[in-house]
Amino acid sequence: MDNRRIARNSFLLYVRMLFLTLVSLYTSRILISSLGVQDYGIYNVVGGIVVIFSFVSGSLSSAVQRFISFEIGKKDFERLKEVFDSSITIFTIIGLLLFILIELFGLYMLNFRLNIPEDRMLAANWVFQFSVLTFFINIISVPYNSAVIAHEKMDVYAYVSIAEFTLKLIAALLLNHISGDNLILYSVLIFLIAIFVRISYKTYCRLHLIECKSVCLRVGKATGKAILSYSGWNIIGSLATILKQQGVNLVQNIFFGPVVNTAHAISMQIASALTMFTNNVFLATRPSITKLYACNEMQKMWNLVFSSTRYALLLFIIVIIPLYYEIPMVLNLWLGNVPPITIGIVKLLLLSISVEISCSQIFAVFQASNKLRTVQIFSSSIILLIVPASYFLLKADNNPLIPYIVWLVCSFLFTIVTLMIAHIEIDLNIKKYFVQALFRPICIAFVVFPCTYWFISVLDTSPIRLIYTFFYTSFLSVILIMLFGLTRNEMKFIIKSIKNKIYGNIKKNS
Repeated sequence: MDNRRIARNSFLLYVRMLFLTLVSLYTSRILISSLGVQDYGIYNVVGGIVVIFSFVSGSLSSAVQRFISFEIGKKDFERLKEVFDSSITIFTIIGLLLFILIELFGLYMLNFRLNIPEDRMLAANWVFQFSVLTFFINIISVPYNSAVIAHEKMDVYAYVSIAEFTLKLIAALLLNHISGDNLILYSVLIFLIAIFVRISYKTYCRLHLIECKSVCLRVGKATGKAILSYSGWNIIGSLATILKQQGVNLVQNIFFGPVVNTAHAISMQIASALTMFTNNVFLATRPSITKLYACNEMQKMWNLVFSSTRYALLLFIIVIIPLYYEIPMVLNLWLGNVPPITIGIVKLLLLSISVEISCSQIFAVFQASNKLRTVQIFSSSIILLIVPASYFLLKADNNPLIPYIVWLVCSFLFTIVTLMIAHIEIDLNIKKYFVQALFRPICIAFVVFPCTYWFISVLDTSPIRLIYTFFYTSFLSVILIMLFGLTRNEMKFIIKSIKNKIYGNIKKNS
């Protein structure tokens, strides 16, 4: 296991994350201003119909990454080529089938079920069509994206993502300078950006990755069966996640209309940015976890799982606690006027994410070992309860926060069930996992949370307090992480790396 490579990849992914977060937040501000609250809500709920079907591409993407990483670990390049060719063929066929299915289901939902003003129905239909085309381009690009990640080429992944989000910002800025319906125009521009991303990944892979240099449309019988079998169980988890997010969005539309959809979209963007923040640690380490499993180095694999979970939680603490207390000011500075319900939704989502992160990396071992059946059936069934439970509870009590309270309760149940199944299926030592991965972050959170509350209680609400809160919480968290959050060996590694960097720069300049 190359710790330096993992550290470098994590750094690149955090640079990517920081840039994408800032650009996304600013892009949302521009979009809400250009489209208006109603059209922004329409764009998200119509796009959500298409996103529901991304559970297929998500599960297959995970499968391709897993099998490519596995063959790289085994150093079987003939099998590696077969895996890539099979994935290209499978994704092309599935992309075409989903295109037809989305058209049939989506047009019915859009024109007969969703709550959209009559004068915006034509624009909504155009948005839907371009969203479907964008989805098709994205799904046939997945094998190339997966190959880049499996080979741990995180610099390429970061650069393409930065270019993609920069173009999305430019697209938002162009809306006020081009005549026409802004809602339709933005959908067209996003479609063109998807084509650019597809060409970028394909070009790099063809030039630099051996299995991608030439593509043969074929499906190896054993390889295709393995990928589809793995994906079949993974689809359950991906479907549950998509239905959790987009199903709640559709339920909110049925009960409350586009304004609450806007609140949901804003809240989900914040939640997605924070999830991406922690996923950088997981994304940088998951190829290594699969390769260690393929080489049967189980102790090293579990150590990496424990440490990466702890790192993700410690980093999350630095961000989530000041954000939890200062979200009203953040929303006011970021977007100005937002639906008041947004604040409550964001806070509930932050708590749910905190719970879900604690077991996220366990799924990397389930995937590496290809033991997904039991965990997907039980844990995903809990997540799938969120939408129907929310629907029936909203009929009894017309409160937009109800779906997110249900979400939080199900997150706790999901985590407990996942850890129990992991103990049975993949020999997870729950006590060791709690001690090495969870205990230190929980203790630090219990110190920082009340200290931050005390800090903000003595200051008046203002942008200056926001800055002070983030600096205070970051400083306190970093001190506690250095004293208690990291092990002695980890601190020695960090100090040694800093010294080597400093001495290296001195020698270079001398």
